[in-house]
Amino acid sequence: MKPPACEATWHIPANGSVLQEQRQHSQQPWPDFPENFPAATFDASFHPAAVTAKFAAGGQPWLAFSSDYTKAHVQAAQFGDLVAVDVNRSGGRVGTLAAKELKGLEVLEFLVTAEIVRTRWHVESTVCVEKSAAKDGTFTAKVSGEHVYFTNESNHNAFQFRFEIRPDGEMWVITD
Repeated sequence: MKPPACEATWHIPANGSVLQEQRQHSQQPWPDFPENFPAATFDASFHPAAVTAKFAAGGQPWLAFSSDYTKAHVQAAQFGDLVAVDVNRSGGRVGTLAAKELKGLEVLEFLVTAEIVRTRWHVESTVCVEKSAAKDGTFTAKVSGEHVYFTNESNHNAFQFRFEIRPDGEMWVITD
């Protein structure tokens, strides 16, 4: 089967994750990836996440750690509280987009890079946005890819999902 053409492609490596960054800085390292990303208004006590440094608006990062690195927060000017969704297991509601002027593809790239929309388990993933469109206030992207993980051997599993930002700002991952 011929691989799909991609509007955008992202590689999500094992190193350079929010989890790894937190473990490097915190006295209380997380046992696993965070499930919740509460919205907060960042001040000088927050530490911008290096892994998502390119995502910022108005001089404020979209993701930052609390002063003690025990929580990862999203910027309240851009997002409401977010919940991680693992595309390899199921879909679900991610949360809300507060800044509706943000471009849907950039929001999706941020969510995948921050592993709020999780595309890998252990090693890495390659993400392909096959098609995206904005119509009647809804942004939709058809996404496919492959993630690599290890059990007793290297495993390569394909995934696919649809990502939506609805007119009310609700963000969803739909797995069929």
